[in-house]
Amino acid sequence: MLSLEEKVRMVPGLLPMLIEGQSFIDKQDELSVAQFMHKYGMPRRINDEIFIAMGKALDFLDPDRLSMTVVLTAMNRFINEADGSQTAFLDGNQPDRLCAPIVEHIKARGGAVRTGSPVREIEIDAQTGEVARLRLGSGEAVRVPLRVTIPQGGGEVDSGSTGGEAVLVPR
Repeated sequence: MLSLEEKVRMVPGLLPMLIEGQSFIDKQDELSVAQFMHKYGMPRRINDEIFIAMGKALDFLDPDRLSMTVVLTAMNRFINEADGSQTAFLDGNQPDRLCAPIVEHIKARGGAVRTGSPVREIEIDAQTGEVARLRLGSGEAVRVPLRVTIPQGGGEVDSGSTGGEAVLVPR
């Protein structure tokens, strides 16, 4: 967590981004994160606490290998979102920190995860209108163990579910 002083020391580099927008951001293209931080007097801990995570989330790279334009563009987009201040980054690459735990969760419950198996066709049950099987590129048909319900026109799906969201229901 950054201290108040460290947050204040970020302002000289980030305020122009907020005021000038993309024109300021585009001018930073030749700078690495370290060069940008040095230019604007930012403490090294800002790199450790924010920019390393952002760099890995954006391109799996250390921030010094990214143009500062990429990092500032992402920051500017998050800042301008209604809930942008609630944005978080993974503390590592996406395959290890996001995908692997999801796969482990599925396998621990008897499920299977396939990669490198493109879906050629989605077969619909004519009576229920639900997805029945996925036909893979190899020709193999895989039964779908979950029913995916998406409301028509964003209405309510089932009691207790929120409108506009997909609901997964075990068959």
